[in-house]
Amino acid sequence: KPLLAYFGMQLHVDIDRQKDQLWLMHFREMVRNTCANKFAVHNFAMREQIHYATGVRIEVVRPRALYVHGALAPWQLARVHGGHARAPLWNDRVLFFRSSYFQLSLFLPVLEAHLAECGDYPLRIRIVRNASDFVEFSELRRYRAVAFFPWDPALMAFYEMYSLAGPAVFLPDRTWVFKIQQLTGWIWSQPSGQVELAGLRELDGAEAASGRLPHGVSPWWRPEDSRPEQALHWYAYSDFERLPHLLRFSGIAQLLRQLLRGAALRRARRGMRSHNRRAMRTGLGWYRSTVASLLAGASPSSSVACGMA
Repeated sequence: KPLLAYFGMQLHVDIDRQKDQLWLMHFREMVRNTCANKFAVHNFAMREQIHYATGVRIEVVRPRALYVHGALAPWQLARVHGGHARAPLWNDRVLFFRSSYFQLSLFLPVLEAHLAECGDYPLRIRIVRNASDFVEFSELRRYRAVAFFPWDPALMAFYEMYSLAGPAVFLPDRTWVFKIQQLTGWIWSQPSGQVELAGLRELDGAEAASGRLPHGVSPWWRPEDSRPEQALHWYAYSDFERLPHLLRFSGIAQLLRQLLRGAALRRARRGMRSHNRRAMRTGLGWYRSTVASLLAGASPSSSVACGMA
């Protein structure tokens, strides 16, 4: 039977080393059999981690959203994806989206001290401190901006924000991201999930390891042992770095100034809406062609011609 698999999580199979190797070999052969199986992953960081572990590189299809589309009325979605959504800059609310970084650092007290010194700051700041403080997506799309402090390089909440195309999305710069990673750790890179097909290093970039950098930077580490060149090498593959029209800041004072720049926020929102439309067309096109290819490969007339990629 044909198989279509979409990976939203990394290859965590650290149970039994002998069985792990058998599983990885089986996985690699299934990926190579493109007539019977189609695999995709939802971000480039995960794709490169899988490539590092197995020597095969699978396609990337950006995720859309799990909850945004179910939380908004059809007419609201049409406005978001049709490019006619009104930019509600009259709205003076800014959201600091929940992050485990808030509980593990002094960021929130420092932010509150900055706001106290600002006096009559013209924007209203709402801080989501934990998961129990929930903001409906129908309300969130009317916020001016969202400040997002990523605690992992592949967060579905980030894709929800980007697909919403309502508030402008602010991210800390790379130096700050590394510090967040040191405090929170990344599920994506935890050593308990470290798996690697035996013999790939010895091939030194040849044959099954073609395209794999010899002696490359490992995608697994403990947060306390992390180095900037290692963590940021892999962070560069994430959609926090790859998606366009995201706004960045290096400090709290800079962020508070940038939040007041209406023209920049309008440009970011327009850009995200445009990119979302293109990504939607690309994603739907991939699914159509993939399903058609799998169904054609499953027919008796085409099974003889179907080989390994």
